[in-house]
Amino acid sequence: MRDYGKVHTSFWTSETTRSMTEDGRTLALYLLTCPHNTIAGVFRLPDGYVCDDLQWSAERVTEAFNETLEKGFANRCETTKWVWINRHFEWNPPENPNQKKCVVKIAQSVPDKCAWKPLFIRDCADSLGINQEPLPNPSETLPEPEAVTGTEVNLLSGKPDSAKPPANLGNGKQKYLDSAIEVLEVLNVTTGHSYKPVKANLEMIAERMKEGATVETCRRIILAKHSEWGADGKMAEYLRPGTLFAKKNFWNYEGRVSASPSPHSGIFAGAL
Repeated sequence: MRDYGKVHTSFWTSETTRSMTEDGRTLALYLLTCPHNTIAGVFRLPDGYVCDDLQWSAERVTEAFNETLEKGFANRCETTKWVWINRHFEWNPPENPNQKKCVVKIAQSVPDKCAWKPLFIRDCADSLGINQEPLPNPSETLPEPEAVTGTEVNLLSGKPDSAKPPANLGNGKQKYLDSAIEVLEVLNVTTGHSYKPVKANLEMIAERMKEGATVETCRRIILAKHSEWGADGKMAEYLRPGTLFAKKNFWNYEGRVSASPSPHSGIFAGAL
């Protein structure tokens, strides 16, 4: 437990904060300054802690957490209740070797079953000097992917690098190949799948990018749907390219993730 938490003044002027509801901003500020946070920006935070500290109902806490996830401010694993404040190290890097050792120790204490841990380790490994462990490959327990053009194709593999990226995605989508591969990697890291970078997995991602989607938008959708479906064995089966990046599904998800509620007046109005 810490005695204080630093908040950069840009918190009040950032587009993310401005687009939040009053409850979203309150929870975001609470996450930055609450006694449960750590120098690593990752910590366990059961709903009961928030309900007690903010005097909120459980439903209100859930709605506010959903908003911080949609805005890309923080991630929370519904199974372990661990929270990760995105971009924490951009504003609060370790100031000395002892702090860095402390941060690494805390980061390594995050439970392996935490949904966002693989992505956190990947994003922060270089700056913290953390060794990345091989990701689990649960593909053998997943149902076979849907058939493509009438033929059963194994789109999962324990060795995703063995499949070469397609030479041509066609229809003006080739220039989005690298970005589509990056998105597929985010999906694999987040879910523990090992989808190959083959045309059947990349084509719809590239198509969505051709329509205007960005890597960041895709990342937020993957994190949001994983948070929503990851703990549900049946729904987790749909955390695959064919479902997430189908045109109708994707833009429906994108609308929820990118929605910007009208600014609320209230206790923070004078600070914005």
